[in-house]
Amino acid sequence: MTLRMMQKVGSKRRPLSFDTDGSGTLLLASNATPWAGLQFELHRTTPGELRDAGPPENEHALVIFLAGSVEMAIQKRNLEINLRAGPGTTSFMSGDLRSSSRVTGSADVLAVNLQPEWLHRVELERIPSDFGQLPALACDATMLGLANAMRREIEGGATKGRIYGESLSLAMLSYVLDCVPGPRQHARGPLSEAQCRRLARHIRERLGEDLTLRELAELVSLGPRQFTSRFREAFGITPYQYVLNEKLDEAARRLTVGSFEIAEIAHTLGFSSQSHFAAAFRKRFRMTPRQYATDTKARRRSIF
Repeated sequence: MTLRMMQKVGSKRRPLSFDTDGSGTLLLASNATPWAGLQFELHRTTPGELRDAGPPENEHALVIFLAGSVEMAIQKRNLEINLRAGPGTTSFMSGDLRSSSRVTGSADVLAVNLQPEWLHRVELERIPSDFGQLPALACDATMLGLANAMRREIEGGATKGRIYGESLSLAMLSYVLDCVPGPRQHARGPLSEAQCRRLARHIRERLGEDLTLRELAELVSLGPRQFTSRFREAFGITPYQYVLNEKLDEAARRLTVGSFEIAEIAHTLGFSSQSHFAAAFRKRFRMTPRQYATDTKARRRSIF
């Protein structure tokens, strides 16, 4: 059974929904897949009124509108907010500040749980006390892009591995924190040549493993947020893309030597399936693995 996100409505604790009776449609749940990032669910809102609702105590969440359009009248303590929400609109929610809302229209929304373990990954001990009072981000293109990428990964069964889910989640958290007033920690200076060699060797020696950002960051004594920024500065691409490229380059080498089978290559290099491997290979090399092997061997025969 999938572990659900929870909310508190009045005095009752129940699975998250965006309607009065709690029977609203759950479209997707990250916990139903191997996803290694922030827990999230995709819901569809319905017109109506929801009173005294929000995350449970000491919990925080984001609500990101992906499609559709709604008008909302939101009551938070003594403050009433009228909000027209469309794709990219992002609301900040806190368990210590539940709200009542009246909704007109319907929309698909991504609810993201900001678990404490993820706050530690971005070098944050706790969410700012006024998090739930922050004004919503209006139709934010960055949040919409990140949220849709997370949704697509879950729709596909979370096949791209731990480092992809972690990278997307870290990017979303870092962006959100940069929208929150207060001091921020930023990466300073690039990785050293020795650190780059250590990372490259570690990745090369473990191409068949499902590497994590934390594991790579610990190699160079950094937190995941600082590590991601410095890695991109040093290598020119994200950690996920670098690891994927290394896997695909090794796959290309194996396709042209010995008698490796495509399914064997996909399995030993840690791809979730042969079809996932073939799609990634074609995107990088503009041909299927079988075509690549045939063409490369044909060129070698013509030379000799």
